[in-house]
Amino acid sequence: MFKKLKRLAPRKPASTNGIQTQGELCPPPSDPALGEIPEIRVQVEELSNFYDPVTPRPCMTCGPLTTCTEQPVPIEALFRSFDNGCSICSLFWKVYIQAGNLGPVHYVSTWSGNKGAFGVYLIKKRVEDGNEVAGETVAVVVLAADGERSPSPFPWLPNVIKSPFNRSQLRDIQMLSAWINDCQANHPSCQQSMHPKLPTRIIDVGSGTAQPFLKITHGEVGRYIALSHRWGALDSQLKMLITKRENIEDFCRMIPFESFPLTFRHAIEVSRSLGIQYLWIDSLCIVQDDLQDWEIEAARMGDIYENAYATLFAERANHCDDGLFQTVEDKSIATDWVREIESRNPQTNDQYWILASFRHSYYPNSLSPEEAFCLVDKPISQLQSRGWIMQEEILSRRKICFSRTELHWQCRSMSRCECGLKSLADERFTNDLTRNLLLTQRGDGSVTRGLSASGSNAGRTTDLNKSWKKLIGIYSRRTFTYERDRLSALAGAASKLGRSSQNYLAGIWREDAGDQLLWRGWNRNGAPCGRHEAYYAPTWSWASLRGGISFCSLSGSTISHSGENSPAPTQIWRIMDGSCQPSGENPMGPVSMGMLRIQSKIAPVFVDECEGPASDLKDNYGIFERRGIYEQNRNGKTYHLVLRSYIGAGKSTGGASHDTIISLDTKDDWKMFTGKKAQQCYYLIAQVGTITGATMSDETSRTMGLLIRESAIHQGYWERVCLVSPKGWWRDWRHLAEDREIILA
Repeated sequence: MFKKLKRLAPRKPASTNGIQTQGELCPPPSDPALGEIPEIRVQVEELSNFYDPVTPRPCMTCGPLTTCTEQPVPIEALFRSFDNGCSICSLFWKVYIQAGNLGPVHYVSTWSGNKGAFGVYLIKKRVEDGNEVAGETVAVVVLAADGERSPSPFPWLPNVIKSPFNRSQLRDIQMLSAWINDCQANHPSCQQSMHPKLPTRIIDVGSGTAQPFLKITHGEVGRYIALSHRWGALDSQLKMLITKRENIEDFCRMIPFESFPLTFRHAIEVSRSLGIQYLWIDSLCIVQDDLQDWEIEAARMGDIYENAYATLFAERANHCDDGLFQTVEDKSIATDWVREIESRNPQTNDQYWILASFRHSYYPNSLSPEEAFCLVDKPISQLQSRGWIMQEEILSRRKICFSRTELHWQCRSMSRCECGLKSLADERFTNDLTRNLLLTQRGDGSVTRGLSASGSNAGRTTDLNKSWKKLIGIYSRRTFTYERDRLSALAGAASKLGRSSQNYLAGIWREDAGDQLLWRGWNRNGAPCGRHEAYYAPTWSWASLRGGISFCSLSGSTISHSGENSPAPTQIWRIMDGSCQPSGENPMGPVSMGMLRIQSKIAPVFVDECEGPASDLKDNYGIFERRGIYEQNRNGKTYHLVLRSYIGAGKSTGGASHDTIISLDTKDDWKMFTGKKAQQCYYLIAQVGTITGATMSDETSRTMGLLIRESAIHQGYWERVCLVSPKGWWRDWRHLAEDREIILA
């Protein structure tokens, strides 16, 4: 909703017979077809010192608009004055036309923001005490002159230094060169004390007279740029270039510049322009049909991106032949948010361009003109959903991002975009890995680079465990061409946390395992989770799923999916030991087996498949916000799963006797319960927390843990089924459970 403004009711005009009175601007001639038009008087004395002799002056109609009195001006009056030759009324009329089909618009008004922005309201009419007055605002438009092409001809209209329609390849290279020089000179945390060791293979970009080639480095040092890009479909007809065992010798002699896909050619041109001789591109610097070489180089990704002088992110490119630089089609996308209005000074015939920013859902009083026209958050990044890209975002020293609308920069000290906005990095959150992501998600689901008014440190953390869980929550929802890459594509980032690789257990850190084992399948927004076709990770690892996961924890009031700013629960289980066996050359990549030795309270339970929808139960407390798989439709019937406590001899179940609906991680998991009654499983209790925020006690605490069953493959081992928080108090489950030590596989 737009805020309510002060509105002045229209008045009947005094008769002037078209004769200019002393000290007033002349009104436009009357037009009986348009009806009575309210008179708005602006004293010339108020404006005479505001304009030079060649500056277009406002007429009586547009005078209130140029002085931002918030006095509504009727559309009919604006059109009549425009039709009679007022160049300023012409501008406001064009704004109304450019706004498109908004339904009836009867008034125009303006305002000036506290940071210098100039805005236009388009307003409907309403009837008040029998009079038509300005009513609901239907659109807000921000105006500024394109100061790059021609400064503002009006003293009341601000300039912006960069138009979204003026980008070019030369301009981009000049700007990123200036940014790099500024960073190298003024950002100590971004500087490299010495040239790093070059990757195993690197592209020598050559020169205008020498062709590029693939160089084997043999331990040499030097500066290089890395490229982050989408490959595109391997089975498509796209122009692709990859290194294989059959062509590596030829590539080491020469790679003709014309044979590179467009994105690669652009990256070479950027490297040459910056005076950087070497360029690293994954598809060319790793032998793609040599699994051992791929595993070795994938394990070095952390060093490769961390040591690069800068990384180029091809955000606009849908595939490797799409290019880095903005195209004509890209510029047309900007018109969804900003449009150009051409005008001329009637006194000098000089041409000038006015930019109009649309799609504002609120009055941007706190925005500067640059923020109002910033498009850095607007286009979809072709990289933001890709799993492999995340560690490249996290580890790169300097990130230069080529989007469809703006050039964007991010380093360890600052974020900035070409329209002039800057945001300094907050050193308090160095442990928060997600602060290095190019795009972060707002509460409404949209994404931001943190440069516009939406940027903040909300949700940041200094705790490494919370940071890792937040990172995995984002990472697990990204997409992969090959699902088997889920652990490989994260290994580089994991290797830079300053922790031993021996404590890294298939995506979970041993020192934080008590917290990080409490995850569940996300199954939201049309993205269901699934299982890998072949063994990929132990059942207790989030990597055993294909799809997004969320971490859960008991808090002071209810079940929390973030764990942020809530009282810490009491851990019941103890992770005694754990290990994983890598399946290849990467010690932090995929595993062939893994186990955890856990001590805790374990209670026998039964799981029944029951007919009927889960929502038929009167008390659904225990469903994790209805996420996951809690129902199955089969043969025209609906089924749900219920967990019931096991009643042993001489034991009272108390509150634990109530049924709890189970929510599984994937549809595939349901088959273990299909058509079965009273299937025995066990409840492995992980933590205890309160519901109401009261002092923790046996009578006020709930429990959370894992539903487990005996492994059908490894005798004496157990497997995770799903995460559960069954009904009943801690006093009830503690009475039913026994102290045991198990091995979870």
